[in-house]
Amino acid sequence: MLGDPDLTISHEQATNLVGSPAVQRLALDFFKQTGVPMVGHTAKRMPVEGSPWNLYIEPPARLVDASGTQTKPMSFRWINPSGVLEKHDVVDGSVLRDLGELCSDLARRHPITE
Repeated sequence: MLGDPDLTISHEQATNLVGSPAVQRLALDFFKQTGVPMVGHTAKRMPVEGSPWNLYIEPPARLVDASGTQTKPMSFRWINPSGVLEKHDVVDGSVLRDLGELCSDLARRHPITE
C-alpha cells in the first residue's frame, strides 16, 4: 500500500499514519493522484457548516471535503507506543479500512501456530 513491498516504516510512523484523519477517510487513489505522501503528511479536521469532514492536509497544502465518505464506520484497533489500545473509526474505501481488511485476510490465511 505504500508503493513498495520492501518499504517498512517505524512504529512511530505507523502510529502517525493510523491517527491521520485523511488515511481514515480517504482512498489510496487520493494520495496517488494528489502527491500527498502517505507517510509524513499532516491532516487536521476543519469542520464547517454543511461540510463536517473538511480536512486540511499538507504537504502540499490543501483543503479536502471528505464529507462524502460518511458511511457506517468500522473500528480500526491500534496499540500505540505507550501500549494503550486505540480505536479509530474508518470508512469504506479508506486507506486504513483497506489495510485492516488486508491484515484480517492475512491473519486468516496464515494463522499463528505454536
